Amino acid sequence: MSIHYTEDAFTAFRNAILLDNDGVEGLSRYSWETLARIEIFPGSTLGAAQIVVPENYLPPGPRRRPSFRTRSPSRNGRITQGTSKTVGQKREEWVRRALLVIWLPHRLYVKKDGYGPSTWLSKSKIFLRVIEFLSTKLDSSEHDFWPLFLIADLQNYEGLTTSAAAKNDLRRTCEMLKDAAEIGIMPRPPETAGRQTGWQISKSFRSSGEVSPTVLVENSTVSTPSQDKRNQAFPNDFVVSFLNIAIWLQENLIDQLIECWEKTEAINNADPNSRGRLNESTKRARERIVYEFEWKDKNDRPLTRLPFNLKQSANSGFEYTDVWPPKNYATLPLCITVAQASNACLTGFCTGARIHEISGAESPSVEVDDGVMSSRTYKYAPSLGGEKRHWPLHPYARRALLQQDRLARIVRPADTLHLWVQTRHSSIAERGSALHDLSQATVECLDHLQLTDLSAGRPHYHRWRHTLARSIALTVVEAQQVIQDVLGHDDLETSLHYMLSDPEIAQWAMQIAREAAHALAVEAVKEIDKGVAGGPAATPLANGLAELKMRRGIEVLGIDDIEDAAKFLTVNGVAFQRIKGKIICTKLPNQFGPCTKTRGRPDPGACRSSCANRLELSIERIECELELARLLGAYEASKVGSNQFEVAYLSGAILAELYRWPSVREEFISKSSFASEIWHGRK
Repeated sequence: MSIHYTEDAFTAFRNAILLDNDGVEGLSRYSWETLARIEIFPGSTLGAAQIVVPENYLPPGPRRRPSFRTRSPSRNGRITQGTSKTVGQKREEWVRRALLVIWLPHRLYVKKDGYGPSTWLSKSKIFLRVIEFLSTKLDSSEHDFWPLFLIADLQNYEGLTTSAAAKNDLRRTCEMLKDAAEIGIMPRPPETAGRQTGWQISKSFRSSGEVSPTVLVENSTVSTPSQDKRNQAFPNDFVVSFLNIAIWLQENLIDQLIECWEKTEAINNADPNSRGRLNESTKRARERIVYEFEWKDKNDRPLTRLPFNLKQSANSGFEYTDVWPPKNYATLPLCITVAQASNACLTGFCTGARIHEISGAESPSVEVDDGVMSSRTYKYAPSLGGEKRHWPLHPYARRALLQQDRLARIVRPADTLHLWVQTRHSSIAERGSALHDLSQATVECLDHLQLTDLSAGRPHYHRWRHTLARSIALTVVEAQQVIQDVLGHDDLETSLHYMLSDPEIAQWAMQIAREAAHALAVEAVKEIDKGVAGGPAATPLANGLAELKMRRGIEVLGIDDIEDAAKFLTVNGVAFQRIKGKIICTKLPNQFGPCTKTRGRPDPGACRSSCANRLELSIERIECELELARLLGAYEASKVGSNQFEVAYLSGAILAELYRWPSVREEFISKSSFASEIWHGRK
């Protein structure tokens, strides 16, 4: 799922462009030369060699890398390779018009106002990859992509991608291009385009080497899409292994690694030469710091062994060993990489924050001391820059952020506050700049810890959200609302997507639900038998238990009797739903109820105290008494003040409470004239 926050600023920018050009219909009347000069993103025209989405239009994280937010309509010249100048220009015009169509508002987008920048990048990426391949199938004299693109669409893009999501994106793009052709923004497809149903376009984007030719086939079979590993929770054995190592590192080693690294960095920075040409004296000095450092565990004992293997520098390269201290300085940067990724993963698991929310976190302030992490969320945010949000912090996550702040301060520029840093120079980022790809950092960390195989697929950082969601779903009965609150979801459907993303989670969650319902029923049977349960359902259920005793010729329910009664009441675990606290709905599957118009499952939000299916355990009696006392006091005050609207509202609330417990009702009716008046005056 893309990050589709409500980009008011970008939408306003796009609307301004359309207004200045007489809307979508106005664009359809323009020549290509005029269209090419239109700015589709600030600073990037449709005809530019590279279309670049501004960094601030995207959430923090890997999406802000220049390579991600840049699109080359010609695929760096590959789409026009081998063609004449005229044919090449016409091919590019076709592709660029298509990119404009993807950018425009359209009826296929749910809000009808067009894709946001992040989504446009995703859709244009898969589209350009298809077009690049199709360009190899066109004759050097041909420029129209319509015939092959429509064939690919007719064959559901088989051979071009195995991703169901990518196929859906391409189908939607094809529909958009057809609509655009009707109004003249795209050239019209030839009348015979897409009719060559015997042709199969075959090529996998994931393969390498020579492109396979277009071949004639009789039938095409749909391949099974591979599951997106980003939507899978990490396996339990991996989670346990990694978190044990991360916690041990936090408690025993990371603070010392940062201290040692800070000393060696001071020596490196004092050398006037660049990093690749440091003086030999500098190298010897930093080796001496590592060699002489007094490494100790959290109990202040000398540290000579690690409780796990770690990739370390050796004379002949690298080795995995638990021996400590490190043999030389080269191991220290590897350990810093592990420390940073460990901090990020602990924070992700403890908070459930999205990758862009973690990536965008800045240097901890007093808020970390208050036990919360502050960052900005771009998901569902009403502004281009996102919205500020706070996450409660587990002590491990809080310490991880404080350690990470110390680590980042060593290399980041003094005028910046980003929390995750490039610890070494690379081809795409300077040392000390913001680290945009926490997933790649996690990959390197697991490689250094020999945990890659345990992760069951690429350890994309997003998987920590699914891991937390699974943990909640398997330990909390009302997991859906908890997941929505923790993960910041806007709807139940998204929460269910997380709960059910693991192949086993549906089965586990169902089993937990059955066990929870049975345990609740056992508690209810005991209270009903004792005569202390309340609610309209208490009396008929008590009569049922009395009949059970009579049939079995017993006076007291034994353990087996209670178990049998619980199984019967819950229909082997599929009925008995907790509404809130110790209030239970006893409605059976396919049974009508006042909370549902049909034979559906109970709706907790529409539960009524007068419902015949409502059962309340004894602990709710105290709450009922307190609430009635409060309401009657407010009712009396409203009567004195002649506030008719408030009197009517309170009268209804009091009546609802009186329905809950017969004994409580009798008590309050006998001692309160107001309660008696309301109860006996009910309709």
